[in-house]
Amino acid sequence: MNKIWLIIQREFFHRVRKRSFIVITLIGPLLFGALITAPAMLSNIQLEKRTILVHDRATVLDFHPGNEDIAFTYIDPSRYNLQQAKQLLKEKPEFYALLYIPTGETWDPDFISAGISMYSQGDISLKVQSYIESLLKSKIQEEKLKLLGVDPAVVKQSETNVRLRTFYLEDTDRAEKQSATELKFVLAYIGSLLIYLFIFLYGSMVMRGIIEEKANRIVEIIITSVKPFQLMMGKIIGIALTGLLQFAIWVLLSTAVYALASQIFFREKFEAARELALQQEQLRAEGSAIPMDIDRSLEIINAIQTIDFPLILSLFLFYFIFGYLAYGALFAIVGSMVDNETDSQQLVLPISIPLIVAIIAMTAILDNPDSALAKVLSFIPLTSPVVMMTRIPFGVPWWETIVSMLLLILFFVLATWIAGRIYQVGILMYGKRYTLSDLVRWFTNRG
Repeated sequence: MNKIWLIIQREFFHRVRKRSFIVITLIGPLLFGALITAPAMLSNIQLEKRTILVHDRATVLDFHPGNEDIAFTYIDPSRYNLQQAKQLLKEKPEFYALLYIPTGETWDPDFISAGISMYSQGDISLKVQSYIESLLKSKIQEEKLKLLGVDPAVVKQSETNVRLRTFYLEDTDRAEKQSATELKFVLAYIGSLLIYLFIFLYGSMVMRGIIEEKANRIVEIIITSVKPFQLMMGKIIGIALTGLLQFAIWVLLSTAVYALASQIFFREKFEAARELALQQEQLRAEGSAIPMDIDRSLEIINAIQTIDFPLILSLFLFYFIFGYLAYGALFAIVGSMVDNETDSQQLVLPISIPLIVAIIAMTAILDNPDSALAKVLSFIPLTSPVVMMTRIPFGVPWWETIVSMLLLILFFVLATWIAGRIYQVGILMYGKRYTLSDLVRWFTNRG
């Protein structure tokens, strides 16, 4: 055990003292901050207002002025036909596009809708198209209701929003608790995605570390003083600790950057949330009916209280760490078999397929966490980290969790032992070509 600890220390401190590690660790949160703040900064930039030339023969828009981004300029249909309006668009560069709304012998909404056209000297923005389509739809629908003898105000008043409140019954005390399906979905998705990304980002570090050491002949001396299993276990855990440290620093610094950016760019939203909370307290004190938006906030708070965050966090940490260690052991096997990263590429894909399968199956598992597919993948060590993290927020029987955890630990130990057996002989055959029969001999350590 002491030798394993010494190898862990060597691997850890050897990597964290590298300049590349320090630089990447500091740059990561800055890039994250840039990704967060850039959209906010761009959204605050005042874009040039676009002016649309409107040829409205049916008077559908009724001289609607537009919005803060789009302005409408109306021309007299009696003075300009469509061709003249097109020519005016070409001559006046201040106009972004021409909107043409026809009319027939009678004011037919269906005829008008089918004949609406838009012209420009370039591609029309999707934002502009969406706004004009939405505006025309509401205007024509309103006029159509009037033609049918229906008051649009009555139709508007008849619109009803329905929110389905879901509860689940507990077997112990027959109590009802509000379910939090949406929140559980978010937790499952984020947790699974973090595990997936961490394994892919840092799993190959183990492989690269072993390949580098095979090129360094000093490792031949090391392997004579420690057992192959001890060497592999120490290297995998040491490199894993390096990745975990970097990831933890990224999370802390990214959180700080996000908090700072939120105060700068999203202060208005935070103030609105504060006002909403004050309104909620005031309505409670007065005993008044709570509006729908505030009632929705109360539902979210109640839903959060039903989530067992300590259990989810503890199991997430387990699958996060041991999922990485399991794949780290597989990457260690690959590193033990090859002499350079180029040769390793053809072996990386097969061991990555189970992780990709787990991500693909995640959508179906989120829809039915207790399905047969979910349970089978929960017991396969190469898919269980992602799949179990997808299921845990929705509740998993304790025996399934324990079996899944034990299988994952056993797989990690077994894969590490196999990597050590192959590495012991592979280091002595550095630079030589090998066949499948050679790999079998390396594993059995015969010949």
